[in-house]
Amino acid sequence: MKVEGKGVLFTITPQRLLAIDMSKLKINQYDPSNFETLPLPVFRVLNLVEKGFPFGMGFFTRDSKLYMVGGEKPRLGVSPALHPFYKEVGHDEAFGDKGLSPYVYVSNLLDLITGTDSITDSDFRKHHTSMLAGKPSPILEEIERKIYVLSGSPWQSYCRLPTPTFEVYDPLIEQWKALPHHPFHASRFKDYQNFEVFAHSVVEPPFT
Repeated sequence: MKVEGKGVLFTITPQRLLAIDMSKLKINQYDPSNFETLPLPVFRVLNLVEKGFPFGMGFFTRDSKLYMVGGEKPRLGVSPALHPFYKEVGHDEAFGDKGLSPYVYVSNLLDLITGTDSITDSDFRKHHTSMLAGKPSPILEEIERKIYVLSGSPWQSYCRLPTPTFEVYDPLIEQWKALPHHPFHASRFKDYQNFEVFAHSVVEPPFT
């Protein structure tokens, strides 16, 4: 995810949140004889998993705030180097829905771009509302000021998805509502070898 504003580009990976100074970003001209990659001018970083946040969260922005949603909580004591190979890590089943996070974290964007020190977990607070069920690699879409969240592909090789797998958040009343079970979440579980979401699109808004 990328959020542009005030000369700052936020880039979010499954493990990290990076704040990039766009004024210092340089264009590397293509040279087939030189594959050197210029370092990104990152001035603030948050190592999400190392600070206790779930792996592979979804994100959206609203009213100058950054929200982090869902994800999977790695088993305690596992080296961060193993997190990209999450199927070998396992869940912290004491967290959320047996390791799948229903939680929402929020921070002011202005707070994230001020200062030169690393972003800390204290820059985010847990929102007072949570989703009705945990969602791995959630897919998010804003439609008519509401946030729709659909469970994505778990990093865990075999992971039973809690229901509802699809829900909507209305910021005006600060409530989550369950939506009908999506057809491709057959039997409420996912086999990583047989199911993966590559893209999504909105075809006929509005819908409820």
